[in-house]
Amino acid sequence: MLYSAASSGGTMEVVQLLNQGASIDTHYVDVGGWMVLIAAAARGHASTVLLLLKHGADASITAKNEKIPLDFEHTNGNPEVVQALKAGGREKQSTLTRFKRWRSDTATAPGN
Repeated sequence: MLYSAASSGGTMEVVQLLNQGASIDTHYVDVGGWMVLIAAAARGHASTVLLLLKHGADASITAKNEKIPLDFEHTNGNPEVVQALKAGGREKQSTLTRFKRWRSDTATAPGN
C-alpha cells in the first residue's frame, strides 16, 4: 500500500500509512526494480520524496539498473525533487553508476 501511495504522489495517504506503522522497507522492489523512494522521485512527487526522507528513506539506494533516486529524477527533470533529495543530504552515486557513465563517455570520445 505504501508503495502505491508514494508512486502516485498520495502524500496524505503516505502520512496516514506511516502513522499507522507502515515501514519504509528499502528492500521492497516492484517488478521493474524500483523501491518506494525511487518510485516517488522518478514520478516527480517532491512532497512525497521529502516525507519519505524525513521518515528514514535512504536516497542512496539503487534499483536493479544500478540507478539511485537522483538519477531517475534527472530523467524527468523536476527541480523540486532534485532539491528534496539534496536537502536530504544524500547526493551519493553508486560506484557502478559512475563507472558506467565514465565507460560510456570514454567509448564515445573522439579517437575511440
